[in-house]
Amino acid sequence: MTQNKFIADLKNSKFYRFCRNYVWTERRLWAWTLAAAWAVALVIYVSLPTEYEARVLTLAESTYVMINDTGNSESGSYGMSKRARDDIRPGSYRLLFRSRPFLMSVLQSRVVRQSAPGDTLTLYEYVRDDLRYPWWSYVRSGVMWTLRLPIRLLSGGFGDDSQEEEEPDIHRFDVRDTGISFLTPDESRAAAALWKRIGIEIESAKRGVTFTLRMQDPRVAAIAVDSLVRRVLDKVEESRAAKLRLDLANQEADKERIYGEYQEAMRAYAEFMDRNQDLATREARRERVNLNIRMNQAYTAYMQKADQVNKAKENMALKKPVLTVIQPAEVPLHPVGRGYVFILCTVLAMAGTAGWLWLKKRSFKLHVRRWKRPTLRLRRPCLKIRRRQLSL
Repeated sequence: MTQNKFIADLKNSKFYRFCRNYVWTERRLWAWTLAAAWAVALVIYVSLPTEYEARVLTLAESTYVMINDTGNSESGSYGMSKRARDDIRPGSYRLLFRSRPFLMSVLQSRVVRQSAPGDTLTLYEYVRDDLRYPWWSYVRSGVMWTLRLPIRLLSGGFGDDSQEEEEPDIHRFDVRDTGISFLTPDESRAAAALWKRIGIEIESAKRGVTFTLRMQDPRVAAIAVDSLVRRVLDKVEESRAAKLRLDLANQEADKERIYGEYQEAMRAYAEFMDRNQDLATREARRERVNLNIRMNQAYTAYMQKADQVNKAKENMALKKPVLTVIQPAEVPLHPVGRGYVFILCTVLAMAGTAGWLWLKKRSFKLHVRRWKRPTLRLRRPCLKIRRRQLSL
């Protein structure tokens, strides 16, 4: 009895009615839709090039740099130092990866392909010449080139290939480059392709930073992600060095100014002593004590500032780690999974089929019932019958 009651409840449930009305009765539509979705997924799966992902796991060190306090001589804060936060922190690495000069500096690194271990080339040459794309990318490029062709013909730019034949010099880009830069079309495409393949994962609680990079060659992916981490370290260290250089320049300028005040106090004290050697009045003694105190204060301030300049020079020579590499780059053995294509196409096919069936069985029928009106063709036979009855 319990089993029969369960079956009866199941047949009266909404799930059973849904499966009966939308799945079983439309099983042919579901079968054809899923078959078409899997065929499309298979075509996309075959068209996508094989890619490998290499990663480097690091831990972020302290993001503070110790610099000296730049107060004046009256504040008495020359023996103190303060912490200055780094301008480039792990949370802003994504913005750093969008910088075209930074990407071009990464493209300068030398890589080795898996198929040719003895042949070295730059990452820019690999991205420009050896990187393969799906077939629809070439179709899209062909369509865009065809659409631009009339504009190029009207503007007179067609056939001028002197600029394209010139080999670009990517070595003009440096990590410290912050000025205006001009990129050729090939360099812009290479930088965009590299940016799309860079990934980063940040764990704020554990201070973990994971860099990932996908390439179609496993060895190139490992070398490229290692070069990416090294470029990030160079960029952060250069930012720190620029801040320390600015601090050192300010400290040296303050030192020169305080040294001038100290010399002025010594000169005033020496002149007073020369003029008033024979005077022993109370005013002369008071003025001599004031000048002596002023000279001693200027000397103390100068010595403190000299100590700060020495500390600033020590900070310039001291190298503090930015990132500690926990797991270095390794050559990946297996490509990145592409099975998500089948899952995505299946989900889209099921959602589209369910939406179509709902519109077909609910919305369309309601609209048809509202629009349906009695026609005159159904009324004419009735009028003829009535006329015949009246004539009889």
